Amino acid sequence: MAWGWRLPFLFSAVLIILAVWIRSGIEETAEFQRQKDQGDLAKVPIVETFKYNWRDVLRIIGLKLGDGFFNVFLMSFILVYATTSLGYSRDIALMALTISCATMILTIPIVGYLSDYIGRKTIYIAGLVGMLVLSIPYFIMIPQSVTMFYFMQVVLLGILWATIFSTQGTLFSELFPAKVRYTGLSVGYQIAAAIVGFGPMLWASMSAKYGAAPYVFGSLMIGGLLLSLILAH
Repeated sequence: MAWGWRLPFLFSAVLIILAVWIRSGIEETAEFQRQKDQGDLAKVPIVETFKYNWRDVLRIIGLKLGDGFFNVFLMSFILVYATTSLGYSRDIALMALTISCATMILTIPIVGYLSDYIGRKTIYIAGLVGMLVLSIPYFIMIPQSVTMFYFMQVVLLGILWATIFSTQGTLFSELFPAKVRYTGLSVGYQIAAAIVGFGPMLWASMSAKYGAAPYVFGSLMIGGLLLSLILAH
């Protein structure tokens, strides 16, 4: 218990090596290769991104904040919320998270495949709408029983958020021209991730003040998701 939890993080070094090997064998997109052949690549991508595409960077930040806050809650803070505010044991909270994450292993590749036919934006917006509609019901239902806790975790994290995540990378990258695509996507996404990283501090404060208040927590999530929905159109 003191050090065993570190082992998976050490084993991730193998995944890094595997990822580098896979990436080295992947060809660049035709659009990027064409610009490369024409010598039309950005010399300092970060400068060009903020000079010509700063609006799209801000858009990505706004798009990511909505599902990002909910994701951090569902995948991280739920362990604290479930044990301190709802009275569940640590084992139950961990099992709920494990089941929902295992569901994502199936959901992400399936939805990613379907997005080539249905359309990434359509699926992405559908995921946002689903999370918005279930924001308050989620917080109402998870205290009812262990079964309901597991079920709502699977629906919100394992299916709806996985639906958003599986289409997000491609949808966001398409906002930028090829020569600054990686830079624009990375900067916007990581700034949003840094912002939502403060979520647990906010929720801890809310829990101390309001307790397990479904309408308080649910309304906060709805506000973020509405921002994402507005910017998605």
